Amino acid sequence: MIQDQIIQIENAQMKKDALVVLEQGNAVLKKLNEEVSIEKWEKVSDDLNDVREQQNEISEFLNTRGIDQQAFDDEINNELADLENNLLKENQNVEAELPSVKSKKDEGENVNVNVNVNKEEEKVAVEN
Repeated sequence: MIQDQIIQIENAQMKKDALVVLEQGNAVLKKLNEEVSIEKWEKVSDDLNDVREQQNEISEFLNTRGIDQQAFDDEINNELADLENNLLKENQNVEAELPSVKSKKDEGENVNVNVNVNKEEEKVAVEN
């Protein structure tokens, strides 16, 4: 009998906790829906349409003046791809060697650090 009452109390507490969580979740959803209303979605959509119309007008203007916008875009994209490829090649050519570790008996002596940059070797003296 006491065991049943303990179970009923625990169940009632869980139901109360669940109700509180659902109320909080519902309040958050209401607030978010107020912030992101259908009017805001419509405004964003209208703004996007306006931007597209402006871009189309610019393209039409350029086309009537004999300027091929697609060729211009292709040229820019090709130049960008070339720059990216050059950057990748440069990054592949960079090699770095970690400095050699000297034993404790070598403390106080200069330690040579070798760094290869673009296949050119530089020696840097580091004092301990």
